[in-house]
Amino acid sequence: MTVSRSDLEQRFRMLADEVLLQRYQSGDLTDLAQSVALQELRARGISPPIKGLVIEQAMPVISAQGADRVTVPVELSWAQAHALTARLNSQAIAATLVDAQLPVAGQVRVMVYQRDLPEAMALAAALHRGDFALDDEFDEGEVSPQR
Repeated sequence: MTVSRSDLEQRFRMLADEVLLQRYQSGDLTDLAQSVALQELRARGISPPIKGLVIEQAMPVISAQGADRVTVPVELSWAQAHALTARLNSQAIAATLVDAQLPVAGQVRVMVYQRDLPEAMALAAALHRGDFALDDEFDEGEVSPQR
């Protein structure tokens, strides 16, 4: 039996806040159901805890030029680290991916200048929330190329 997005929207709309939040955090939902549940939570003004975002202590590194660089203190998968680095660089925040060639659990890191750490943390949180994810209705043809 296939469940449509509209079916899920209707079902999730009828759930109490606590029940909807429990289902969202359960890990038992399909990608579509997870997306719809998050959409419904946001519509209700509920910000679910950031799943998988583990805050660590920022580790400073002094470069040869003397500029302080720190590790963005979040635990990231290989793909998340690449996505975060690309997003930061696209917003003119110098970010460097470290230990990306042979990732071992907890070894993939993103480094930024100390002054950019708050913005990098905000982008890491947004990435974990799915703020940059494409929706199911995304049509590549609708996006015009940037020049």
